[in-house]
Amino acid sequence: MNKVILILALVLPASALAEEGKPFSFGPRTTWVWNVGPSLGLTNGGTGHAAFLAGAETSLVRLRDGLWWGLFADGQWDFGRDLVASNIGPEFGYGPLGLDGGVALEFSDDVSLGLQARGVLTLGILSFTLRYKHMPDFQDPGSLEGGLLLKFPIWASDDEFK
Repeated sequence: MNKVILILALVLPASALAEEGKPFSFGPRTTWVWNVGPSLGLTNGGTGHAAFLAGAETSLVRLRDGLWWGLFADGQWDFGRDLVASNIGPEFGYGPLGLDGGVALEFSDDVSLGLQARGVLTLGILSFTLRYKHMPDFQDPGSLEGGLLLKFPIWASDDEFK
């Protein structure tokens, strides 16, 4: 019996040492991710009162050590002004907090060009957003948009693009 215990005492630690692999870590690995999803929100854009927004967004983002950066594009229907609004530009962040900015376009009878900046708080696939938009064509060019965004990862790179 003592010999069995002695053999097990020598063999078990050796087999545990032989199974070394990559250590477990939390968070995403370094990769590219393509996200797509619907958005809902409210705006005071150009009308002075709240209006409903509904649309979709897509983004291509690089994840690395908690940092993320990439490009986004979105499109929304503004029910208060009966027009399509679109935004495109760079985005970046750390962990759940992010910022994006870029060009704002509004399509009605004419095309209006402006600038926008947005803060983002992301919890899983759900993001809370707050955007400031400046459209020079309006007498009151500054507007705010608050919204919810669901972004689903539909593709991620298999390698780290080193």
